[in-house]
Amino acid sequence: MRQKKIKNIEGKIARFSGPLVDEPCSFRTRWREVFRADGPLYLEIGCGKGRFIKASALKDPGSLYLGFEGQRSVMYRALQRAYVGPDVAPRDLNTVAMASVGHGDGPGDRPGDLMDNCGDSVSRDAGLPGNLLFCAAYILDMRDYFEEGELDGIFLNFSDPWPKLRQSKRRLTSPDYLRGYLHTLADGGFIRFKTDNADFFVYSRECISSEPGLEITAMTDDLRASEYAEGSEMTEYEMKFVKLGKKIHYLEARKSP
Repeated sequence: MRQKKIKNIEGKIARFSGPLVDEPCSFRTRWREVFRADGPLYLEIGCGKGRFIKASALKDPGSLYLGFEGQRSVMYRALQRAYVGPDVAPRDLNTVAMASVGHGDGPGDRPGDLMDNCGDSVSRDAGLPGNLLFCAAYILDMRDYFEEGELDGIFLNFSDPWPKLRQSKRRLTSPDYLRGYLHTLADGGFIRFKTDNADFFVYSRECISSEPGLEITAMTDDLRASEYAEGSEMTEYEMKFVKLGKKIHYLEARKSP
């Protein structure tokens, strides 16, 4: 879906840059140092406006959550979401987030110094979850950003299905991407995938089933009516789909030891 162009996007992103990691490829092997914490490390690829990852981080403070989003206008909304509750309506994000950070140079307002802005004490002072960080980047090769076995889980929520055959390599569940996930996942680490697109789900299920080293451990064609619903926070898209009565397809696969 094409996003509206936001004027002065870089300046606006800078105002909410507290949880934003610059040059994420330089922190390969060192993500827990960036968080200044230890614990399971989870990645959402294409975090959208941030509802899912913010809610997940709040519910699970002992784990570390990292959201990658390549569209700058969408990342701006995700950064705003970091400063407000996960259920603030997208149309209200700007007003509520601006009130949260104020208009001075307090913690979280300054661009630049990664470690100063991402430390636990600063994040708490700014009202941010200390276990949540964002990266404004597209992931083409997982190995550019993560070491072998560095991740404990990967979330793929409503990824672009790229429906044309010639676009299949761009799908985040294509064989090339899956091999990258396997390399960066620890033994027993998971991939959790959600989509409203039935054809994309069939394609993804077949690719995952065919990949040595991955085992599907949970699957349903109606997530919200299943036993897996309680453990899966909803994205903004998902909330809209559920209101429209659309079924959400879901699967979990784990890396075999």
